[in-house]
Amino acid sequence: ASLASWLTASDRATAIGEVVLDQAPTRAIRHASVVDPHLWMDASLWADSTGAIVDVLSRLDPAGASLYRERGAQTQQEMLSLDEAIRANLMRLPPERRYLVTSHDAFHYFARRYLADLDEADWSDRVRAPEGLAPDGQLGPSDLQEIVDYVRLHDLKVIFPESNVSPDSVRKIAEIAPVEVCPETLYGDATGRGGYFEMMRHNGDVLMRYLQ
Repeated sequence: ASLASWLTASDRATAIGEVVLDQAPTRAIRHASVVDPHLWMDASLWADSTGAIVDVLSRLDPAGASLYRERGAQTQQEMLSLDEAIRANLMRLPPERRYLVTSHDAFHYFARRYLADLDEADWSDRVRAPEGLAPDGQLGPSDLQEIVDYVRLHDLKVIFPESNVSPDSVRKIAEIAPVEVCPETLYGDATGRGGYFEMMRHNGDVLMRYLQ
């Protein structure tokens, strides 16, 4: 499926995610034929967005191009440093603790980058969610049972709600499986008040505390 099927642009907008994945198509995660749009959850991948933003701003304001390049390079390096810090921190967890259940499918890029070992072929087994890419579907009995089985298989102690998704699905799971709902929320589709860097640090810190 074309990236344009889920990232749209107009004459006054640039689909930055489409630009990033056009440059690195093998890093796109697909669910069946649908491209997972949550690529910002991998800071090493999202760092590539700075170049596209610099290009757009420089075309609109050529006089400021040198400043945009300077700020873009600085932001990219900060993202790469953030990426390294989150990965180094979560890799301190033993492999058997690096499994994750969240409210909906926003954490596949995060799991591949920060919970799986490098070049881990079966990295997608690191994460499950009862709801799909769009957090507005109905949770059916088979969806619920799949997550309950996953929780038991990996002996999970805690599952995680997300800030912009109803916690009902994870609460239903906790009613059946021997698992607790984390008292802190994760951020997938919303950044919270602190912006992107704070969101990513928060997610890494919460997982480090509760997955041990």
